[in-house]
Order: sequence, then structure tokens, then C-alpha cells
Amino acid sequence: MLKLFEVSGFKNFKDKVALDFSDVRDYKFNSTCISNNLLSKIIVYGKNSIGKSNLGLAMFDIVSHLSNKNVTPGLYDYYLNVKSLNDYAEFHYSIQFNDQEVDYRYHKDNKQSLIYECASIQ
Repeated sequence: MLKLFEVSGFKNFKDKVALDFSDVRDYKFNSTCISNNLLSKIIVYGKNSIGKSNLGLAMFDIVSHLSNKNVTPGLYDYYLNVKSLNDYAEFHYSIQFNDQEVDYRYHKDNKQSLIYECASIQ
């Protein structure tokens, strides 16, 4: 299960945005949202044009990155945040598999080409 997701420099995310699925402290009111001490169900809500859809695109970037499937081709235009100090978008996924955790990071440039990649098992 996804334990942590972080993104920066992608679309409207100039600074790092993180979703920590291991932060279950306030979910005691609804234990059905927790599985293996990770949040298994969340809701993202907010005003129009604040980045909810772009957060979904960022989380699913890994699909087009690791396979030949592009989830939504036209929505990945204007890939980088123009105000970012870096000339790349940075993605970080931490995935829990039973007792092991896979930490996967990569950077892509404005052509959506891979320029950095690091994976580790902890």
C-alpha cells in the first residue's frame, strides 16, 4: 500500500506537497479508513482550480513512467511549474509491502524525460 507520496515542481505544485498515509492519528472515528496502519481511503476536497486534479495526475505519473500507458495524454501538457527553482519535477513514493518498504524517487524534465531515479528497499 502507498505509505507516502510527495511531489514538487509539477504543474501547480511549486513547493513540496506530501500525503502521508501513515498518519492515522485522527481517524479513530472511522476505523474502516485504516488498513495495516495506513489510510486506505481518503477524500481530497477544496475550491475549484487549487490542484485537486493535478494531485491525482501527479500520483498517477508513475503509471506512465513505468509502463507504456499514458493515463490521460493531453492533461500532461505544461508539465513543470514555471515558478519552480528546479528545471524538473520531483516525485517520491514510499510503498509498504508487508514488512518491507520500497522507497522510489525520480525526477523528470519538461520533456517528461527521466533525469534521475533511485529505488531502495528498507
